[in-house]
Amino acid sequence: SSGINAESQYQQMLDTIQTLTSKFIYHLIKSEAKDRTLSWIVSCLDANRNKAKLVASFVSSSGASDGFMLNLAAVLLKLSIPFLGPLNAKLSTVDVRFCGPHSRSLFPQYSEDKILDKINGIEVSKEDLLTLGTPDTFNFISTCFYLTHRALQIAYVAPFDKYRRLMKSLMETQRLVQDLGG
Repeated sequence: SSGINAESQYQQMLDTIQTLTSKFIYHLIKSEAKDRTLSWIVSCLDANRNKAKLVASFVSSSGASDGFMLNLAAVLLKLSIPFLGPLNAKLSTVDVRFCGPHSRSLFPQYSEDKILDKINGIEVSKEDLLTLGTPDTFNFISTCFYLTHRALQIAYVAPFDKYRRLMKSLMETQRLVQDLGG
């Protein structure tokens, strides 16, 4: 019972910290520090992009901790709340051109050879994509949406892989104990 209570208190404290941090980031974005704040978030995501690889734990342990990345993703999700939801008209203002060639470091899966062929169902050439805009020309909703998407991608792959390997090890240990007659 006390373990459940402690876990609940921990979750409440973590939610409070994430809420306060998202409010702080929101105020920075609403101020003259908007570009520097978004640039810092992009830099954090770019510096930790290897965490999005399933073999990240074997490749390198450099970069931010899993906890930092999970909290960054949670903060970005809180910033996204005002425009999320299937019936929210603001969601339709997310600009799919954000994943164009200028965002290769943020979204490496969209290399020049894999750039989206269609935008909103209209055929678009690579040359046209190059003239569609740069990250600083996109609205905040588009920027926040894609930064949140990337943060979730980076934040959850490495911990999930660790969890999967831990569960596999526990299952092997349980089988060994059962085989020994325990």
